[in-house]
Amino acid sequence: MSKFSDKCKLIMQENGTNVYRLSNSSSLERTTLQRMVTGKRLPGIDFVKQFCKELRMSAAEEQQLMELYHIEQIGEDVYQNRMIIRNLLRYLANLEQAPALTDLEEAPLPGSAYPLTVHPGISYNTELVLFDIMEKAFQSDSPSYIYTNLPAVYGLFFHQLRILCQRYPQNQVSIEHLVAFQINAAHSAHNLSILYHVLPPALSDKVRYFPWYHYSKVQGTDYLQSMFPYYIITQEAV
Repeated sequence: MSKFSDKCKLIMQENGTNVYRLSNSSSLERTTLQRMVTGKRLPGIDFVKQFCKELRMSAAEEQQLMELYHIEQIGEDVYQNRMIIRNLLRYLANLEQAPALTDLEEAPLPGSAYPLTVHPGISYNTELVLFDIMEKAFQSDSPSYIYTNLPAVYGLFFHQLRILCQRYPQNQVSIEHLVAFQINAAHSAHNLSILYHVLPPALSDKVRYFPWYHYSKVQGTDYLQSMFPYYIITQEAV
């Protein structure tokens, strides 16, 4: 069984039908249909599209099923990598048309990509403190700096950065960001997620964002064993 075949089986159950009844009332070949819902064999894409049509699936349902189909075809890691690369290229294309970081329309990452949080236990109060520290730096009339090693897959940091650039367009803040790429090729989706977040502000001429990088074997769960795994430093706060 697979997520794709499980979803096909669930859709049939929700529609009050089964392999026997659906094959009798449609042009879907029974053996192919049986193998599809049991996960024994992946059919051709035309068969899947006909399956969606026969069950009168909505556009959203069909899109979800086709996504699971493509994941089953090429593997989840490869699919995630391709999705991140596609969205990154779209993001960079938007950057060429709208050089201001605040004008970019961010494309969403795949739903099963690495979570955009520092760690599962982060609280809303912590997010407010981070924003307050950054905002005070942006409010300064003189050149100021922000030094941090927050994970580059922490989407909230970049979201806050966009808000502050829009709120204080004449700011003189330089952000020095140390990011950690995974040296293990098996974590390529993680590295691509970093590029997705880091490249747009790094290439924008409206924000002084300077990423520095190193390669590491340490993973997010390992950081949780450190007393102070992440830092953010300004002239006024640590």
